[in-house]
Amino acid sequence: MTKQKSIIIPPNLTSFPAVAGLKIRELDLTGINKCIINFADTKFAEPLPMIALASDLRDLRTKFPEVEYVCRSRETPFRGYADHIGYFRFLGFSRGNHVGDASGSGNYVPIHLFDLNKLKASSGDEPYGKIAAEESLKLAEILTRSNKGDYL
Repeated sequence: MTKQKSIIIPPNLTSFPAVAGLKIRELDLTGINKCIINFADTKFAEPLPMIALASDLRDLRTKFPEVEYVCRSRETPFRGYADHIGYFRFLGFSRGNHVGDASGSGNYVPIHLFDLNKLKASSGDEPYGKIAAEESLKLAEILTRSNKGDYL
């Protein structure tokens, strides 16, 4: 008999308390065969709570790899955004763009992963710390919407 657990993501994911309230880090999926991550009613989400949720969900998948994880969603502005930036792929589901496929802009940086070993290997004679600092500067310019000031 299949035992399953559902995690219902709130309609508006706009704060860290909303993510913490899901108590994903406290879940014990021992004996559970299927875990449904339900985004069906999620209509809006802020980027930082999305990242916090992704961290919790990825840790859950690592902790309980034997569980089948299923993502449920429906056509909402959230799903369009999440598909575009590769959020569902980042969570391990096969929908939407791949991580890093979305193009960025002066106001937005798509989800992308930094692999320190790849960075070291591709740096050649240049210190990889310098390359990491350059990437950090690009992110800081987008966050502050400036390339001048105390932060840069």
